[in-house]
Amino acid sequence: MDNLHNQFFPRAAVEGWLGENFNGVKEKSEVKGYLGQRLDWLGVNYYTRFVIRGKSNLLARIFAGIPAIPEIVPNYGFGCQPNSVSAVGKPTSDMGWETYPEGLLEALKAMAGFGKPLYVTMNGVADAEDKLRPKFLEEHVAFLEKAVNEEKLDVRGYFH
Repeated sequence: MDNLHNQFFPRAAVEGWLGENFNGVKEKSEVKGYLGQRLDWLGVNYYTRFVIRGKSNLLARIFAGIPAIPEIVPNYGFGCQPNSVSAVGKPTSDMGWETYPEGLLEALKAMAGFGKPLYVTMNGVADAEDKLRPKFLEEHVAFLEKAVNEEKLDVRGYFH
């Protein structure tokens, strides 16, 4: 899922690798020189984590070449109930998305591997009553600060 959901598009735009098989193995035929080096910077959109598990499936293996069908784990990340708490006690938004600020740092570290300056282009919380927003901002900016000051990531901007 990481190859498809997080890596496919930036890898194509930075390295020219299309990864047509979604298997994470770079084959020479998949690298397209005209695609690479098309970006000056990378934008990272982050709201919550995506927690999945694989459900073994013979048809997925035969037709898609993958051993399992991914399914969202309930009560984590995107799989929570609105205005509640996740399985680990973190508050959830009006949309049922778990507040998981440490994931912002994880996302930035993953994208830093592409060697481009980073901008957090989307980060926020669905919170009509503004109960979660102050702490959401405080916690996410703290992890952003850690990314810049401790991890030395080249993050040049943050848009809430």
